[in-house]
Amino acid sequence: SLGKRVTVTAHVKSVRQTSGPTVFHLSDDTGEIRAIGFSAAGERAFKEVMPGMKVQAECIVKERQGAVELELVSCIALKEEWQGFSIESESLQRLKPNLLAAAALLKESAGKRQIIIRHHDDVDGYVSGYAIERALRTVSDDKWLTVRSSSRTPFYDYIDVMRDLNTCQTSRSKARPLIVLCDLGSNDQSIKAISRVPADFLIIDHHRYDEENKAKSVVFVNPHAEGLGSELSAGALCVEIALMISPGLNLRHLPGVCQVADKCNGKDTEKYLANAGMSLKFAEDLAMVLDHDLYHLKFQESLELLDSLFDRNTAEAQVANLLPRLQEEIARATLAAKRYQVVKEHNGFAIVTIEKSKVVNYDYVGGKLPRILSSLHTGPRMIMVYDEGAISFRVDGVAFSLPKLVSYLKEKLPYAMIAGGGHDYAGTLKYNLASEPEVSKEIALYLSKTTVL
Repeated sequence: SLGKRVTVTAHVKSVRQTSGPTVFHLSDDTGEIRAIGFSAAGERAFKEVMPGMKVQAECIVKERQGAVELELVSCIALKEEWQGFSIESESLQRLKPNLLAAAALLKESAGKRQIIIRHHDDVDGYVSGYAIERALRTVSDDKWLTVRSSSRTPFYDYIDVMRDLNTCQTSRSKARPLIVLCDLGSNDQSIKAISRVPADFLIIDHHRYDEENKAKSVVFVNPHAEGLGSELSAGALCVEIALMISPGLNLRHLPGVCQVADKCNGKDTEKYLANAGMSLKFAEDLAMVLDHDLYHLKFQESLELLDSLFDRNTAEAQVANLLPRLQEEIARATLAAKRYQVVKEHNGFAIVTIEKSKVVNYDYVGGKLPRILSSLHTGPRMIMVYDEGAISFRVDGVAFSLPKLVSYLKEKLPYAMIAGGGHDYAGTLKYNLASEPEVSKEIALYLSKTTVL
Protein backbone atom coordinates (compact mmCIF):
# COMPACT_ATOMS: atom_id res chain seq x y z
CA SER A 1 0.00 0.00 0.00
CA LEU A 2 1.09 3.60 -0.55
CA GLY A 3 3.40 4.98 2.11
CA LYS A 4 4.44 1.52 3.28
CA ARG A 5 8.13 0.85 3.94
CA VAL A 6 9.34 -2.29 2.16
CA THR A 7 12.58 -4.17 1.55
CA VAL A 8 13.22 -5.46 -1.97
CA THR A 9 15.97 -7.59 -3.44
CA ALA A 10 16.35 -7.07 -7.17
CA HIS A 11 18.72 -6.52 -10.06
CA VAL A 12 19.42 -3.03 -11.35
CA LYS A 13 18.39 -2.98 -14.98
CA SER A 14 19.35 0.62 -15.74
CA VAL A 15 20.32 3.89 -14.08
CA ARG A 16 19.44 7.33 -15.46
CA GLN A 17 20.45 10.67 -13.99
CA THR A 18 17.99 13.53 -14.37
CA SER A 19 18.34 17.20 -13.44
CA GLY A 20 16.67 16.17 -10.19
CA PRO A 21 16.73 12.61 -8.81
CA THR A 22 18.48 9.47 -10.04
CA VAL A 23 16.11 6.96 -11.66
CA PHE A 24 16.79 3.25 -11.14
CA HIS A 25 14.87 0.50 -12.92
CA LEU A 26 14.78 -2.62 -10.75
CA SER A 27 13.73 -6.09 -11.88
CA ASP A 28 13.21 -9.56 -10.47
CA ASP A 29 11.28 -12.66 -11.53
CA THR A 30 7.96 -10.88 -10.92
CA GLY A 31 8.59 -7.86 -13.14
CA GLU A 32 10.09 -4.38 -13.13
CA ILE A 33 9.57 -1.18 -11.15
CA ARG A 34 10.90 2.37 -11.22
CA ALA A 35 12.78 3.51 -8.12
CA ILE A 36 13.89 7.05 -7.28
CA GLY A 37 17.01 7.98 -5.35
CA PHE A 38 17.86 11.54 -4.35
CA SER A 39 21.09 13.02 -3.04
CA ALA A 40 20.98 16.55 -4.47
CA ALA A 41 19.50 18.05 -7.64
CA GLY A 42 21.34 16.58 -10.62
CA GLU A 43 23.67 14.57 -8.41
CA ARG A 44 24.00 10.81 -8.69
CA ALA A 45 22.44 8.97 -5.75
CA PHE A 46 23.96 5.69 -4.54
CA LYS A 47 27.04 6.10 -6.75
CA GLU A 48 28.32 2.61 -5.99
CA VAL A 49 25.22 0.98 -7.53
CA MET A 50 25.65 0.09 -11.22
CA PRO A 51 23.41 -1.58 -13.84
CA GLY A 52 23.59 -5.36 -13.59
CA MET A 53 24.20 -5.41 -9.84
CA LYS A 54 22.00 -7.23 -7.38
CA VAL A 55 20.85 -4.90 -4.60
CA GLN A 56 18.90 -4.89 -1.38
CA ALA A 57 16.89 -1.69 -1.04
CA GLU A 58 14.82 -0.11 1.71
CA CYS A 59 12.01 1.78 -0.01
CA ILE A 60 8.80 3.69 0.53
CA VAL A 61 5.95 2.84 -1.84
CA LYS A 62 4.81 5.94 -3.76
CA GLU A 63 2.57 6.77 -6.70
CA ARG A 64 3.51 8.87 -9.74
CA GLN A 65 1.15 9.64 -12.63
CA GLY A 66 -1.04 6.69 -11.72
CA ALA A 67 1.81 4.17 -11.49
CA VAL A 68 3.48 2.72 -8.41
CA GLU A 69 7.13 3.62 -7.88
CA LEU A 70 9.62 3.26 -5.05
CA GLU A 71 11.46 5.98 -3.15
CA LEU A 72 14.86 4.62 -2.13
CA VAL A 73 15.85 5.13 1.49
CA SER A 74 18.93 2.90 1.23
CA CYS A 75 20.37 0.74 -1.53
CA ILE A 76 23.17 -1.74 -0.89
CA ALA A 77 24.96 -3.71 -3.61
CA LEU A 78 25.03 -7.43 -2.82
CA LYS A 79 28.19 -9.28 -3.72
CA GLU A 80 27.53 -12.12 -6.16
CA GLU A 81 30.00 -14.86 -6.94
CA TRP A 82 30.23 -16.53 -10.32
CA GLN A 83 28.56 -19.92 -9.96
CA GLY A 84 29.77 -21.44 -13.21
CA PHE A 85 28.72 -21.46 -16.85
CA SER A 86 25.11 -20.94 -17.90
CA ILE A 87 24.98 -24.49 -19.27
CA GLU A 88 26.93 -27.71 -18.86
CA SER A 89 29.27 -27.78 -21.84
CA GLU A 90 32.47 -29.66 -22.57
CA SER A 91 33.41 -26.96 -25.08
CA LEU A 92 33.04 -24.18 -22.50
CA GLN A 93 35.06 -26.19 -19.99
CA ARG A 94 37.87 -26.50 -22.53
CA LEU A 95 37.78 -22.73 -23.06
CA LYS A 96 37.44 -21.92 -19.34
CA PRO A 97 41.06 -20.77 -18.69
CA ASN A 98 40.94 -18.27 -21.55
CA LEU A 99 37.43 -17.09 -20.68
CA LEU A 100 38.49 -16.46 -17.07
CA ALA A 101 41.61 -14.65 -18.29
CA ALA A 102 39.48 -12.43 -20.54
CA ALA A 103 37.11 -11.59 -17.67
CA ALA A 104 40.02 -10.78 -15.35
CA LEU A 105 41.66 -8.53 -17.97
CA LEU A 106 38.44 -6.62 -18.58
CA LYS A 107 37.65 -6.20 -14.89
CA GLU A 108 41.18 -5.04 -14.16
CA SER A 109 41.10 -2.52 -17.05
CA ALA A 110 37.66 -0.99 -16.44
CA GLY A 111 37.90 2.66 -15.47
CA LYS A 112 41.71 2.61 -15.54
CA ARG A 113 42.46 2.84 -19.26
CA GLN A 114 40.72 3.44 -22.57
CA ILE A 115 38.73 0.37 -23.65
CA ILE A 116 37.43 0.17 -27.21
CA ILE A 117 34.98 -2.63 -27.98
CA ARG A 118 34.80 -3.37 -31.69
CA HIS A 119 32.31 -5.96 -32.97
CA HIS A 120 30.78 -7.27 -36.19
CA ASP A 121 27.43 -5.70 -37.07
CA ASP A 122 25.23 -8.81 -37.13
CA VAL A 123 23.17 -10.24 -34.26
CA ASP A 124 26.05 -12.34 -32.92
CA GLY A 125 28.44 -9.39 -33.08
CA TYR A 126 26.09 -6.89 -31.46
CA VAL A 127 25.26 -9.24 -28.58
CA SER A 128 29.00 -9.86 -28.12
CA GLY A 129 29.87 -6.18 -27.83
CA TYR A 130 26.75 -5.34 -25.81
CA ALA A 131 27.41 -8.05 -23.21
CA ILE A 132 31.00 -6.90 -22.67
CA GLU A 133 30.02 -3.22 -22.42
CA ARG A 134 27.13 -3.94 -20.08
CA ALA A 135 29.44 -5.97 -17.80
CA LEU A 136 32.11 -3.24 -17.77
CA ARG A 137 29.50 -0.67 -16.72
CA THR A 138 28.96 -2.65 -13.51
CA VAL A 139 32.65 -2.15 -12.68
CA SER A 140 33.01 1.47 -13.83
CA ASP A 141 30.32 3.84 -15.05
CA ASP A 142 32.87 6.01 -16.89
CA LYS A 143 31.25 6.26 -20.34
CA TRP A 144 34.27 8.02 -21.84
CA LEU A 145 36.79 5.30 -21.02
CA THR A 146 34.64 2.50 -22.44
CA VAL A 147 33.33 2.92 -25.98
CA ARG A 148 31.79 0.41 -28.37
CA SER A 149 31.44 0.47 -32.14
CA SER A 150 30.22 -1.92 -34.83
CA SER A 151 32.08 -2.88 -38.00
CA ARG A 152 30.47 -3.74 -41.34
CA THR A 153 33.37 -6.01 -42.28
CA PRO A 154 33.85 -9.40 -40.55
CA PHE A 155 37.46 -8.46 -39.84
CA TYR A 156 39.39 -5.60 -38.21
CA ASP A 157 39.73 -3.18 -41.13
CA TYR A 158 41.94 -0.12 -41.67
CA ILE A 159 38.87 2.09 -41.31
CA ASP A 160 38.45 0.63 -37.83
CA VAL A 161 42.14 1.23 -37.15
CA MET A 162 41.97 4.93 -37.97
CA ARG A 163 38.86 5.45 -35.88
CA ASP A 164 40.37 3.59 -32.94
CA LEU A 165 43.66 5.44 -33.26
CA ASN A 166 41.72 8.70 -33.05
CA THR A 167 39.89 7.50 -29.93
CA CYS A 168 43.16 6.44 -28.32
CA GLN A 169 44.90 9.72 -29.15
CA THR A 170 42.08 11.84 -27.74
CA SER A 171 41.49 9.73 -24.63
CA ARG A 172 42.14 11.40 -21.31
CA SER A 173 43.79 8.19 -20.12
CA LYS A 174 47.51 7.96 -20.83
CA ALA A 175 47.67 4.23 -20.05
CA ARG A 176 48.06 1.77 -22.93
CA PRO A 177 44.56 1.23 -24.44
CA LEU A 178 42.78 -2.11 -24.59
CA ILE A 179 40.93 -2.97 -27.80
CA VAL A 180 38.41 -5.79 -27.54
CA LEU A 181 37.54 -7.46 -30.85
CA CYS A 182 34.30 -9.45 -30.72
CA ASP A 183 33.14 -11.77 -33.51
CA LEU A 184 36.06 -10.58 -35.65
CA GLY A 185 39.82 -10.18 -35.41
CA SER A 186 41.05 -13.71 -36.05
CA ASN A 187 41.93 -13.79 -39.74
CA ASP A 188 44.99 -12.63 -41.67
CA GLN A 189 43.30 -9.40 -42.82
CA SER A 190 42.87 -8.39 -39.20
CA ILE A 191 46.53 -8.88 -38.29
CA LYS A 192 47.63 -6.28 -40.83
CA ALA A 193 45.49 -3.74 -39.01
CA ILE A 194 46.30 -4.94 -35.48
CA SER A 195 50.01 -4.46 -36.12
CA ARG A 196 49.50 -0.71 -36.62
CA VAL A 197 47.76 0.09 -33.35
CA PRO A 198 49.75 0.84 -30.15
CA ALA A 199 47.31 -1.01 -27.90
CA ASP A 200 46.71 -4.31 -26.14
CA PHE A 201 44.25 -6.63 -27.87
CA LEU A 202 41.68 -9.04 -26.47
CA ILE A 203 40.15 -11.16 -29.24
CA ILE A 204 36.91 -13.12 -28.68
CA ASP A 205 35.93 -14.84 -31.91
CA HIS A 206 34.76 -18.14 -33.38
CA HIS A 207 36.04 -17.87 -36.95
CA ARG A 208 39.13 -19.66 -38.22
CA TYR A 209 42.20 -17.88 -36.95
CA ASP A 210 45.72 -16.92 -37.93
CA GLU A 211 48.48 -17.89 -35.47
CA GLU A 212 49.98 -14.40 -35.66
CA ASN A 213 46.74 -12.86 -34.38
CA LYS A 214 46.83 -15.21 -31.42
CA ALA A 215 50.45 -14.29 -30.72
CA LYS A 216 49.78 -10.53 -30.84
CA SER A 217 46.79 -10.58 -28.47
CA VAL A 218 47.06 -10.43 -24.68
CA VAL A 219 44.21 -12.94 -24.39
CA PHE A 220 42.86 -14.94 -27.32
CA VAL A 221 39.50 -16.70 -27.00
CA ASN A 222 38.65 -18.84 -30.01
CA PRO A 223 37.24 -22.40 -30.04
CA HIS A 224 39.33 -23.25 -33.11
CA ALA A 225 42.51 -22.57 -31.13
CA GLU A 226 41.46 -25.31 -28.69
CA GLY A 227 40.69 -27.91 -31.33
CA LEU A 228 36.99 -27.10 -31.52
CA GLY A 229 34.87 -25.74 -34.39
CA SER A 230 32.29 -22.97 -34.66
CA GLU A 231 29.70 -24.70 -32.47
CA LEU A 232 29.84 -21.83 -29.97
CA SER A 233 28.93 -18.33 -31.16
CA ALA A 234 30.95 -15.27 -30.22
CA GLY A 235 27.83 -13.93 -28.51
CA ALA A 236 27.62 -16.97 -26.24
CA LEU A 237 31.32 -16.65 -25.36
CA CYS A 238 30.98 -12.94 -24.57
CA VAL A 239 27.88 -13.47 -22.44
CA GLU A 240 29.74 -16.10 -20.40
CA ILE A 241 32.62 -13.65 -19.91
CA ALA A 242 30.17 -10.89 -18.95
CA LEU A 243 28.55 -13.15 -16.33
CA MET A 244 31.98 -13.93 -14.88
CA ILE A 245 32.42 -10.19 -14.35
CA SER A 246 28.86 -9.50 -13.19
CA PRO A 247 26.74 -12.61 -12.47
CA GLY A 248 23.58 -10.56 -11.98
CA LEU A 249 23.27 -9.39 -15.58
CA ASN A 250 20.02 -10.47 -17.23
CA LEU A 251 21.51 -11.93 -20.40
CA ARG A 252 20.57 -15.60 -20.25
CA HIS A 253 18.30 -15.57 -23.33
CA LEU A 254 20.89 -13.99 -25.64
CA PRO A 255 23.31 -16.93 -26.18
CA GLY A 256 20.50 -19.07 -27.62
CA VAL A 257 19.51 -16.29 -30.04
CA CYS A 258 23.14 -15.91 -31.15
CA GLN A 259 23.54 -19.65 -31.60
CA VAL A 260 20.49 -19.75 -33.85
CA ALA A 261 21.32 -16.53 -35.71
CA ASP A 262 24.83 -17.74 -36.54
CA LYS A 263 23.71 -21.32 -37.35
CA CYS A 264 25.73 -22.88 -34.53
CA ASN A 265 24.00 -26.25 -34.24
CA GLY A 266 24.44 -28.90 -31.59
CA LYS A 267 23.80 -29.77 -27.95
CA ASP A 268 25.07 -26.43 -26.64
CA THR A 269 22.45 -24.59 -28.68
CA GLU A 270 19.71 -26.87 -27.37
CA LYS A 271 20.89 -26.28 -23.79
CA TYR A 272 21.03 -22.50 -24.22
CA LEU A 273 17.49 -22.45 -25.61
CA ALA A 274 16.23 -24.63 -22.75
CA ASN A 275 18.02 -22.39 -20.24
CA ALA A 276 16.18 -19.38 -21.67
CA GLY A 277 12.83 -21.17 -21.87
CA MET A 278 12.77 -20.42 -25.58
CA SER A 279 11.70 -22.62 -28.48
CA LEU A 280 13.84 -22.95 -31.59
CA LYS A 281 11.08 -21.37 -33.69
CA PHE A 282 10.78 -18.33 -31.42
CA ALA A 283 14.58 -17.93 -31.30
CA GLU A 284 14.65 -17.96 -35.12
CA ASP A 285 11.88 -15.36 -35.28
CA LEU A 286 13.55 -13.14 -32.68
CA ALA A 287 16.90 -13.45 -34.44
CA MET A 288 15.29 -12.31 -37.70
CA VAL A 289 13.66 -9.30 -36.04
CA LEU A 290 16.84 -8.28 -34.22
CA ASP A 291 18.88 -8.74 -37.39
CA HIS A 292 16.55 -6.36 -39.23
CA ASP A 293 16.61 -3.69 -36.52
CA LEU A 294 20.37 -3.89 -35.98
CA TYR A 295 21.00 -3.64 -39.73
CA HIS A 296 19.20 -0.29 -39.79
CA LEU A 297 20.98 1.24 -36.80
CA LYS A 298 23.83 2.50 -39.02
CA PHE A 299 26.33 2.82 -36.14
CA GLN A 300 24.19 5.25 -34.12
CA GLU A 301 23.20 2.84 -31.36
CA SER A 302 23.46 3.64 -27.66
CA LEU A 303 23.77 1.13 -24.86
CA GLU A 304 20.31 2.15 -23.68
CA LEU A 305 18.82 1.44 -27.12
CA LEU A 306 20.41 -2.00 -27.13
CA ASP A 307 19.00 -2.54 -23.62
CA SER A 308 15.52 -2.15 -25.10
CA LEU A 309 16.22 -4.25 -28.21
CA PHE A 310 17.70 -7.10 -26.17
CA ASP A 311 15.07 -6.98 -23.39
CA ARG A 312 13.63 -10.46 -22.86
CA ASN A 313 10.43 -8.99 -21.41
CA THR A 314 9.55 -7.25 -24.69
CA ALA A 315 10.80 -9.94 -27.08
CA GLU A 316 7.35 -11.38 -27.82
CA ALA A 317 5.98 -7.92 -28.61
CA GLN A 318 8.95 -7.14 -30.87
CA VAL A 319 8.37 -10.33 -32.84
CA ALA A 320 4.61 -9.80 -33.07
CA ASN A 321 5.02 -6.23 -34.33
CA LEU A 322 7.69 -6.73 -36.99
CA LEU A 323 7.80 -10.38 -38.03
CA PRO A 324 4.70 -10.33 -40.31
CA ARG A 325 6.14 -7.48 -42.42
CA LEU A 326 9.54 -9.15 -42.58
CA GLN A 327 7.99 -12.44 -43.63
CA GLU A 328 6.13 -10.64 -46.41
CA GLU A 329 9.37 -9.07 -47.69
CA ILE A 330 11.18 -12.41 -47.50
CA ALA A 331 8.30 -14.12 -49.32
CA ARG A 332 8.55 -11.64 -52.21
CA ALA A 333 12.32 -12.11 -52.39
CA THR A 334 11.82 -15.89 -52.30
CA LEU A 335 9.58 -15.74 -55.38
CA ALA A 336 12.24 -13.73 -57.22
CA ALA A 337 15.03 -16.06 -56.11
CA LYS A 338 13.07 -19.14 -57.14
CA ARG A 339 12.46 -17.73 -60.62
CA TYR A 340 15.95 -16.43 -61.37
CA GLN A 341 18.23 -18.95 -59.66
CA VAL A 342 20.46 -21.13 -61.81
CA VAL A 343 20.83 -24.71 -60.54
CA LYS A 344 23.53 -27.10 -61.70
CA GLU A 345 24.11 -30.63 -60.40
CA HIS A 346 27.80 -31.26 -59.72
CA ASN A 347 29.59 -34.20 -58.06
CA GLY A 348 26.52 -35.17 -56.07
CA PHE A 349 25.54 -31.70 -54.89
CA ALA A 350 23.67 -28.71 -56.30
CA ILE A 351 25.45 -25.47 -57.17
CA VAL A 352 22.89 -22.67 -57.00
CA THR A 353 23.87 -19.24 -58.35
CA ILE A 354 22.08 -15.91 -58.68
CA GLU A 355 22.99 -12.28 -59.40
CA LYS A 356 21.84 -10.16 -56.47
CA SER A 357 21.61 -6.80 -58.28
CA LYS A 358 19.31 -8.27 -60.93
CA VAL A 359 16.91 -9.83 -58.45
CA VAL A 360 16.42 -7.51 -55.46
CA ASN A 361 16.94 -3.80 -54.96
CA TYR A 362 16.62 -3.66 -51.17
CA ASP A 363 19.90 -4.06 -49.30
CA TYR A 364 18.55 -5.82 -46.21
CA VAL A 365 16.58 -8.48 -48.10
CA GLY A 366 19.44 -8.80 -50.59
CA GLY A 367 21.68 -9.84 -47.75
CA LYS A 368 19.28 -12.69 -46.96
CA LEU A 369 19.48 -14.23 -50.45
CA PRO A 370 21.99 -16.97 -49.48
CA ARG A 371 19.68 -18.16 -46.71
CA ILE A 372 16.57 -17.81 -48.89
CA LEU A 373 18.10 -19.87 -51.69
CA SER A 374 19.31 -22.50 -49.25
CA SER A 375 15.75 -22.89 -47.94
CA LEU A 376 14.55 -23.71 -51.47
CA HIS A 377 16.72 -26.83 -51.67
CA THR A 378 17.32 -30.02 -49.74
CA GLY A 379 20.35 -32.26 -49.78
CA PRO A 380 23.97 -31.20 -50.31
CA ARG A 381 24.13 -27.74 -51.88
CA MET A 382 26.36 -24.75 -52.47
CA ILE A 383 24.73 -21.33 -52.72
CA MET A 384 26.68 -18.59 -54.52
CA VAL A 385 25.15 -15.10 -54.61
CA TYR A 386 27.05 -12.81 -57.00
CA ASP A 387 27.30 -9.10 -56.30
CA GLU A 388 29.63 -6.44 -57.71
CA GLY A 389 33.10 -7.85 -57.05
CA ALA A 390 31.89 -10.31 -54.44
CA ILE A 391 30.34 -13.75 -53.97
CA SER A 392 28.46 -14.76 -50.82
CA PHE A 393 28.64 -18.49 -50.06
CA ARG A 394 26.36 -20.74 -48.04
CA VAL A 395 27.17 -24.44 -48.08
CA ASP A 396 25.45 -27.52 -46.64
CA GLY A 397 26.62 -31.14 -46.84
CA VAL A 398 29.65 -30.40 -49.03
CA ALA A 399 33.33 -30.91 -48.17
CA PHE A 400 34.23 -27.26 -48.56
CA SER A 401 36.13 -24.52 -46.73
CA LEU A 402 35.74 -20.91 -47.82
CA PRO A 403 38.99 -19.78 -46.11
CA LYS A 404 40.84 -22.48 -48.07
CA LEU A 405 39.25 -21.29 -51.33
CA VAL A 406 40.35 -17.73 -50.50
CA SER A 407 43.93 -18.93 -49.92
CA TYR A 408 43.86 -20.90 -53.18
CA LEU A 409 42.65 -17.91 -55.20
CA LYS A 410 45.21 -15.58 -53.62
CA GLU A 411 47.96 -17.89 -54.79
CA LYS A 412 46.52 -18.44 -58.26
CA LEU A 413 45.43 -14.83 -58.92
CA PRO A 414 47.74 -12.49 -56.96
CA TYR A 415 46.54 -9.48 -59.01
CA ALA A 416 42.82 -10.10 -58.34
CA MET A 417 42.81 -8.36 -54.93
CA ILE A 418 41.31 -11.47 -53.35
CA ALA A 419 39.95 -10.94 -49.83
CA GLY A 420 37.24 -12.20 -47.52
CA GLY A 421 36.50 -15.37 -45.65
CA GLY A 422 34.35 -16.29 -42.67
CA HIS A 423 33.37 -19.77 -41.57
CA ASP A 424 34.05 -22.91 -43.60
CA TYR A 425 30.48 -23.01 -44.86
CA ALA A 426 29.41 -19.36 -44.92
CA GLY A 427 31.07 -16.08 -45.78
CA THR A 428 32.02 -13.73 -48.59
CA LEU A 429 34.74 -13.75 -51.24
CA LYS A 430 35.84 -10.38 -52.68
CA TYR A 431 37.87 -9.58 -55.80
CA ASN A 432 38.38 -6.78 -58.32
CA LEU A 433 35.86 -6.71 -61.16
CA ALA A 434 38.54 -6.92 -63.85
CA SER A 435 39.44 -10.42 -62.68
CA GLU A 436 35.89 -11.80 -62.49
CA PRO A 437 36.19 -14.15 -65.50
CA GLU A 438 39.44 -15.60 -64.12
CA VAL A 439 38.00 -15.88 -60.62
CA SER A 440 34.99 -17.77 -61.95
CA LYS A 441 37.26 -20.10 -63.95
CA GLU A 442 39.49 -20.86 -60.95
CA ILE A 443 36.48 -21.45 -58.71
CA ALA A 444 35.14 -23.95 -61.26
CA LEU A 445 38.51 -25.76 -61.27
CA TYR A 446 38.60 -25.78 -57.47
CA LEU A 447 35.06 -27.15 -57.23
CA SER A 448 35.79 -29.89 -59.79
CA LYS A 449 37.58 -31.73 -56.98
CA THR A 450 34.95 -30.93 -54.35
CA THR A 451 32.62 -33.71 -53.17
CA VAL A 452 29.80 -34.23 -50.72
CA LEU A 453 30.53 -35.01 -47.08
